[in-house]
Amino acid sequence: MADSLRDLLPEVCRAWLPDFFDRPATPETRSTCLDCAMCGEKGAREVASRRTLDVFRPDVKCCTWHPDLPNYLVGAALRDTAPSMESGRTRLRAKIAARAGVSPLGISPPPRYTVLYNFLTQPDVDGSPSGFAASEELVCPYLERRDATCTLWPYRERVCATWFCKMDARAGGYAAWQALKDYLGHVEVEISRYAATTVVGAPVVITRPAPHAPLSRAALAGERSDVDYAAEWGPYVGREEEFYLACAGVVGDLTGDVAAGILGRGEGPELLRRAEQLHEAATRPRLAPRLVLRRDKPAVVVADGVRVLTYHRFDPVIISTELYALLELFSADESTASNVERIRRERGVDLPDSVVLQMQVYGVMIPPP
Repeated sequence: MADSLRDLLPEVCRAWLPDFFDRPATPETRSTCLDCAMCGEKGAREVASRRTLDVFRPDVKCCTWHPDLPNYLVGAALRDTAPSMESGRTRLRAKIAARAGVSPLGISPPPRYTVLYNFLTQPDVDGSPSGFAASEELVCPYLERRDATCTLWPYRERVCATWFCKMDARAGGYAAWQALKDYLGHVEVEISRYAATTVVGAPVVITRPAPHAPLSRAALAGERSDVDYAAEWGPYVGREEEFYLACAGVVGDLTGDVAAGILGRGEGPELLRRAEQLHEAATRPRLAPRLVLRRDKPAVVVADGVRVLTYHRFDPVIISTELYALLELFSADESTASNVERIRRERGVDLPDSVVLQMQVYGVMIPPP
């Protein structure tokens, strides 16, 4: 695991990211990617004990996602001549040749993939597993199936850099990683626009269908008209790789001051502020002034207690029925301290702050709306 948040990210963008990225990265010891916690015997034990509803395919793991690679990461990967990157470079060139999802801003999931992902990753109404980590249709194009490794890992984008199946800081860690992913999304969009504009010498305009707009058969098949493609690429039609390499060069030469100006646009400052706040909350959790039992996620009685689905379905928590019954007594009208005192007085049970804080960290107890 990386020592700092900066170390999590591709080298081409580390130097100019804000000081926040010097903070320590949470060591997610429970997300054992090389010996997947959701696969094989480990996954089977989790399902058998009913601690989770899902098990991942060992040849797929969580790599049922198509990365949205910004132009400078595509270029950085293409210029990396290391033998370990040969497969990744070959796959990128195949993507460029196919044109689907390829634009001056980067290489995105083709429309057909997005439609399938949105459909296949929805859990059934009974909560049974979805196609995530299972569907052949959703396997990442950059995944080496023989050993389930990533051929582009040194150039991973925001989702791959911040996704874990289980977090050490549980719900707080999940919120912190989500906030970091959102900020990195802003970084990728703004920096890729800057790079493209710098290379072309003018603003780059990319037209995309509105969300949920009907797609033509040609779009679903991954086909693009020569006219539309040429309109986006201009003089770089047929020179896409050269363009991406130039974008990597522009971004590699960025200074901190210039990057700060680019990233300070729009919602950037607010997204950064939220990432900072949630990172602090995850690494130094404090008991909330008011807490109630979480009711928006299923709670199921199992052999050894109550299984509660909290921040996501891959990491439920099982607590004793006695503790769960006490947590049900918390009222939103009282402070956390008042609730604890009332339970002591009425039920004769002392609930240590450390236990209540643990339930808050797990996402079993949440601040009331």
